[in-house]
Amino acid sequence: MIHDTQVRKLMEIFTKTQNLTKAAMLSGMDRKTARHYRHAGIFPSERECDHSWRTRPNPFIEVWMEVEELISRNHGLMAKTIFEHLVREHPGRFQAGQLRTLQRHLKQWRAQKGPGKEVMFAQNHYPGELSASDFTHMSTLLITLSGRPFPHLVYHFVLTYPFVSELVSVF
Repeated sequence: MIHDTQVRKLMEIFTKTQNLTKAAMLSGMDRKTARHYRHAGIFPSERECDHSWRTRPNPFIEVWMEVEELISRNHGLMAKTIFEHLVREHPGRFQAGQLRTLQRHLKQWRAQKGPGKEVMFAQNHYPGELSASDFTHMSTLLITLSGRPFPHLVYHFVLTYPFVSELVSVF
């Protein structure tokens, strides 16, 4: 999709160089697209926007409560499974071409009302780059040596790769 800033850059470079191919390349668009915007004299934001109205009535409006009940009970249900269920329960009412419509509706429902997604950040550890360490106070265990209390710390050092660890007592 071409943005207003690209067209501004195109016109600025074209004005300086009078070379449409070079201006198109530097502004990040195809030469034919650049020619179109040079002749049109308008920015992409000034063009007519896509329509936001429905072209057909929603075929799932009357059974949507049933669909919501199904996905509320089992969040992992796929649109195709739900569509097959609707075809069985309401014979002759739905056609195969309406599956994509149901998929779009379910995607929108899950984004707005569905369960949250688990977020996980991948961690890559390489040899010799990262380690973790910790001291633990062991005095509360009341360890004794020759009958006398032995207050000490334990130092735990872990290499995150290749997962080798050592325990060292510090006096």
